[in-house]
Amino acid sequence: HSYLNLPPCSKLIATCESISVYQCSPKNSTITTEITSCGPKPKLGDYTLDTEGWKLTPYNPCYWHKNFVNINGRAHFYKNSSWHPIVLGVIIQGHSLINTLPY
Repeated sequence: HSYLNLPPCSKLIATCESISVYQCSPKNSTITTEITSCGPKPKLGDYTLDTEGWKLTPYNPCYWHKNFVNINGRAHFYKNSSWHPIVLGVIIQGHSLINTLPY
């Protein structure tokens, strides 16, 4: 969104040759966590977050895979009774990455 200077809580929807901007109204809500046989799940009443992390979808105890959810477009994991953003990184052994792909 920052490259296009779109307002918060918006996303692009491409349909054939046209692109629309979908804008929602931000609303702060307290989402609880329910521990199910499929792992911890975010829950707000009878709903959970959808896979894109911006909308609500009807609650299903196994909607999400194990400890991972998408909150506001960022992947999170559940640990010590709360959701934490996943910080991507590469562990380097030595001083540089080794190219293992053939040319």
